[in-house]
Amino acid sequence: MALILFMFCTLNILREVSTAMLYGGILEDLTPIDSSDPGLASVAQFALKHIEKFHPDTIPKDSEGLFYTPTVSNSKKAKLQSTTDNKTPLFYQEVTPSFSGDKFQKKKAVLGLTFTFSLTWATVPKSFIHNFVVTLDRERNSYLYSHTFHRLQSSCSISVPDCNDAAQCTTEPIKDNSKNVDEEATVTGTTCVEDATPSKYSLPISPLTLVTYNIWNFNKKGPEEMYYARINHLGKLVSESGADIIAFQEVRFDFSKQVLSGPSQVDHLREHLPQYQFVFQPAMSFPKDFVGRVEEGLAIFSKYPIQSYDYILLSRDTEDEADSHQRICLHAEIQVPWMENIHVFASHLSLSESARNRSVVEIWNFMKKFKGPSLLMGDLNAEPHERAMRFLRGEEKINGTQTEGLHDGWLCFHTEPRPDAPGKYAKDEPRDEGLTFDASDTSLRKRIDYIFIKEGNSFNIQSVNLLDDKQRQWSAASDHLGVRAILEPKTAHLKGTTDSIL
Repeated sequence: MALILFMFCTLNILREVSTAMLYGGILEDLTPIDSSDPGLASVAQFALKHIEKFHPDTIPKDSEGLFYTPTVSNSKKAKLQSTTDNKTPLFYQEVTPSFSGDKFQKKKAVLGLTFTFSLTWATVPKSFIHNFVVTLDRERNSYLYSHTFHRLQSSCSISVPDCNDAAQCTTEPIKDNSKNVDEEATVTGTTCVEDATPSKYSLPISPLTLVTYNIWNFNKKGPEEMYYARINHLGKLVSESGADIIAFQEVRFDFSKQVLSGPSQVDHLREHLPQYQFVFQPAMSFPKDFVGRVEEGLAIFSKYPIQSYDYILLSRDTEDEADSHQRICLHAEIQVPWMENIHVFASHLSLSESARNRSVVEIWNFMKKFKGPSLLMGDLNAEPHERAMRFLRGEEKINGTQTEGLHDGWLCFHTEPRPDAPGKYAKDEPRDEGLTFDASDTSLRKRIDYIFIKEGNSFNIQSVNLLDDKQRQWSAASDHLGVRAILEPKTAHLKGTTDSIL
């Protein structure tokens, strides 16, 4: 059996995020691929099975009820190469004992592969485009990181949307019940065909419910079964909250968590939110023994179509011990029928105060690039009196920058709760409503979870409250409480009693 001994690397201190990083601890290596890539067919088939199980009405059928086969396009692949200095690969030495003497081999620390691609039915008018991110571990097991979809409104004469390079596109049979996405083309699709499958994807025009929740990664007390009970409790709480859009923090993939629930918390959340679209973006990789994949990041789930998403790496000072993890801001543009597209930004800020002060400026500058209503949700690791929060409320400038029109949702309806600090409460006095952390203790201590709202012309803020299971310590769904905001449409912007969301 091979043994991992040591790594070859040089540790450098960097004060700025390198553009060579895909995310913290992983080098940028996302490159276009075509149908000849040996892994593309299997991940595309894996994705298609997900559609068949959870969204079969988005797969077009002919008059006989047979599925049309999708085209795979926009395909890219990233080799997840570890780095410790944000610019050069991490190596380790593998030793294989033998009777003739130990054999040494220097290897790159590669944690897996990630594929991004689209599945489309371009010959079917107003069919759907499904966008996927599928990641593979070192044993080539597949895990779904992101799935978004929406209906294409363009004519069927447009063959493959957003496919800039013919070498990246695979042309598949337009009519085939085997649903094999790796076969050679038998019919090239330029003729329009009708989709006999009716769409059931519509929701009544109603208030929009938003939730932010830090899920406390894999923390538990006791055996693995205790984690599974906790995450099921959290999933049920969120699914029953009426949330249309949810921002999750501390979402992990951990290769060592194979008992019962598997290594991907995205899968655990999907069990309770099966009809939601979702995106997951790791922020930081911290592998165990060089090749044991562990990464943590942010996820956004939505009942409404996620039209696009992206993210930025926030600056990081590796000389600051409190700023040891890479942080990101994840952005999703979501189509809500009765309003302009809404921009949802999610983040989980650093434990370092100076890092948070940098990050909020970077996030605000990111937010300003997008027009229309927007939200910033997440565990911001800062109490309301701190400079970063005063900046977000527009009360203070940082480096000459000031926010405009951004409202702390909680303060729109409530007074600021007193933190649980010496002298704030009498003995056994109930804590003020609004504190969100630490539910793993006997009582909550401070407010660090937020929904900031930049209002648009199409909605009013109806209410903001806590998502609280009233449990504490190890019975709690998480060490944080969730925050929930409800936006209601302005009458002048209603388009009817119902509207298609896809």
